[in-house]
Amino acid sequence: MKRVDLAYQAFFRRVRTGGPVGFPRFRAWRDFPGWTYTQTGWRWTPRQDGKHGRLALANVGSIRVRGGARTLGRMKTCTILRRAGKWYASIVLECHPERRGGTEALGLDWGVAHFATLSDGSTIENPRLLERDLEKLAAAQQVLARKKRGSRRRAKAKLAVHRLHEKIRNRRAHFLHQVSADLVARASFLATEKLATKNLTRSAAGTVEEPGSNVAQKAGLNRAILDTAPARFLALLRYKAKEAGVPFVEVDTKTAKPSQTCPACGAVAKKELAERVHRCSCGAELPRDQAAALVCLGVALTGDARGAWPLASLRSAGGRLRSETTACGGQGRGAAAPGGEVGSPPPPVCLPQNHTMLPVSPSSSAGARPRGRRKARREAVLPTAGSLRNDAMLPLSPGDVANDEDDQLLVEDA
Repeated sequence: MKRVDLAYQAFFRRVRTGGPVGFPRFRAWRDFPGWTYTQTGWRWTPRQDGKHGRLALANVGSIRVRGGARTLGRMKTCTILRRAGKWYASIVLECHPERRGGTEALGLDWGVAHFATLSDGSTIENPRLLERDLEKLAAAQQVLARKKRGSRRRAKAKLAVHRLHEKIRNRRAHFLHQVSADLVARASFLATEKLATKNLTRSAAGTVEEPGSNVAQKAGLNRAILDTAPARFLALLRYKAKEAGVPFVEVDTKTAKPSQTCPACGAVAKKELAERVHRCSCGAELPRDQAAALVCLGVALTGDARGAWPLASLRSAGGRLRSETTACGGQGRGAAAPGGEVGSPPPPVCLPQNHTMLPVSPSSSAGARPRGRRKARREAVLPTAGSLRNDAMLPLSPGDVANDEDDQLLVEDA
């Protein structure tokens, strides 16, 4: 009833304001994977170390759970969810999360060939998580398409598809959290491009009157872009930087044009997507993604990319590429040869205590605000079987549920 009331309140609000109305439509119970407890009806009692413990739910009973929150605080809400045949408890805590930042000023350029390229020349490889299980996913979806609608076999095949998607989603979340946490731990200042994922993944199909070209290639590129989840990655970077007190600036690509600007002289020259090396008439030569990261960092620090970096540190010797290292420290393409034939990347930028930073836009300086009280969502998983990750997951155990008809139904559904 509460959801129906909220839907009609939003409908009448849109009618009053004159926006797109959209009458509330019926939604089946399958569209709602769980329910929410507010301040009453539940209690999580963790162990002394703040992990695992028991979760008491009204009309369900006391359930053993596994997982925990990184920062404990006042418990606000608890949402019980069911995904891919497993039960989860998503608990919202009001707390004061804290992190530690580093000493480097880093520019970052997101991409598909490399997940990220930093201003110091290091790269973070793209794990291509969807590509690993794409054949398995396609086979599972073909099996699902052959099943009769409404049959138990179709429900079983549908669950297999959901579990594959859940595995890919968990791997992606684990990778994004690790990378964002490592970057914030290194940085005292972060700068990157402001991305519009909707524009990046726009279809090339066109219309009936004006059909597009290279539709299949663009569809594959869109799938690769969405597999890296750039919007979620930037959201994780944003809140982790705020917790650590690290300024996080997103440079407007419409005005700065990081991919087309030279970090040494500031000259702007349009490049094709296949052109992966930045070469300028001033003599600067370095990987295109690293040049874009340097431009982002220069614009964020000084407000202008022109002359932000010395030309000597951006020129390669003998026409070869500059040194390139991975995030793990291994040497990649263009590794330094004996005798210093290849120049080294610009040294890490360490900001002094009295350094003045110029944000590109008012919204870009949000990361520099002091930390305040916020609600941190911590998710707890409640599966009845299977192995689980350790990132705040709280599993249900069927043997610990009280002998009650509702409880038995809850466990049997799992």
